Amino acid sequence: MSLAKKYARELNHKFNLLATWMPNRSLSLGDYGYLKNSEFQYQGNLKDLGVELTDIRTGTPSDLSMTSGKSVTISHKIAGSGSVPGSSLGATDVGLTVQFEKKKGVAFRANGAQSHSLTNLPAILDQLLKHPDWNRDWVVITEVISAESATVLISEEGGTTVDLKAATDVGDKNLNIANAELGFQVNVQGNLGFEMVSQGATTPLFRANQVRTGIFGSETFKSRSTEIPSEADLETQLVSLTIAEYLED
Repeated sequence: MSLAKKYARELNHKFNLLATWMPNRSLSLGDYGYLKNSEFQYQGNLKDLGVELTDIRTGTPSDLSMTSGKSVTISHKIAGSGSVPGSSLGATDVGLTVQFEKKKGVAFRANGAQSHSLTNLPAILDQLLKHPDWNRDWVVITEVISAESATVLISEEGGTTVDLKAATDVGDKNLNIANAELGFQVNVQGNLGFEMVSQGATTPLFRANQVRTGIFGSETFKSRSTEIPSEADLETQLVSLTIAEYLED
């Protein structure tokens, strides 16, 4: 399974949203395109088609974080304290050490994460059904999670250690892997498959909807954000063709 699909599955299982790939891409409400192999393929924005995006709800900012269970550990290092075994941080250094026990482990954090969502979905569905150029294979981004700064680390192999050495000391309370104020110097021992540290102005998560025909012929604007099965689900049930695209190796 590719890094992108592993990353998408883990974040979907944690947040019930789709993960932006690449994580440093910027997405907007009303963007439309294809959703294939865990990746959104941009085709345009609904505004370009004359579809009105009038009602937008904005949530309260918060911090989001996720790691691949017990196989990923994040250790804080303040000045004067000892480093964890395998870390390159010195006695006077301030920073964090991220250790990956297995390959394709994920460490994710988004600071100042805020939801922005479209609330006029019935009106949008009505406009799409009437639009002569609408492709029913397209999905529409109906919610984005923006972040003031975000960090994503994905290991390529087990035993990888990442040290984030801070340029300044802000105290242990504000010491986290996505704090852009710390000016991290990154040192990798092992092999990372993907690295994005303290990236500003990102949209790491999103929700997408697609025009679908229901059992009784009614048209719906169905969420596509809950279609990535967890690893536990894969062990106990068959995967339908509608989500097989996420699972191809």
